[in-house]
Amino acid sequence: MSGANRPSGPATRKSLDLADQIERDELENNLPDALNHADEDDLDDEPDSGTPRR
Repeated sequence: MSGANRPSGPATRKSLDLADQIERDELENNLPDALNHADEDDLDDEPDSGTPRR
C-alpha cells in the first residue's frame, strides 16, 4: 500500500487529541461487551496452574 491517505509530517496536537478521543470512545463502547463475555478458559472450574481456587 502506498500510504497515499496518510498525512505527511509530524502529527499535530489536534490530530493527537482526536486519536486519543477515538481510542477512549472505542474503549467505552467495547468495555461492556468485554465484561459480559467471559473467555471459555475463565469458565472452567480447574485453575490453569498454581494453587486451587477457594
